[in-house]
Amino acid sequence: MTARLITIGNSKGIRLPKAVLQHCGLGDQVSIEIHRDRLVLRPAGPIRRGWDAAFARMRAADDDKLLDIGREPIASPWDEREWQW
Repeated sequence: MTARLITIGNSKGIRLPKAVLQHCGLGDQVSIEIHRDRLVLRPAGPIRRGWDAAFARMRAADDDKLLDIGREPIASPWDEREWQW
């Protein structure tokens, strides 16, 4: 299957047939990823999906501590430019 890119303002878009949308489970929002020369569209999942499990693994590994506990925080150039102390 091929499709033509259409102009939408300064961008380009593509119309996906209804059958493709239904087959892939795509709704109003999609997640867009680029893998080398491929554009991958997936159904948009909840923001921060999987974070609970990742934090649980960190806790089990005792890897959920602040990095600057017990020492002075290290300021970066970004801190100096962006924060007002």
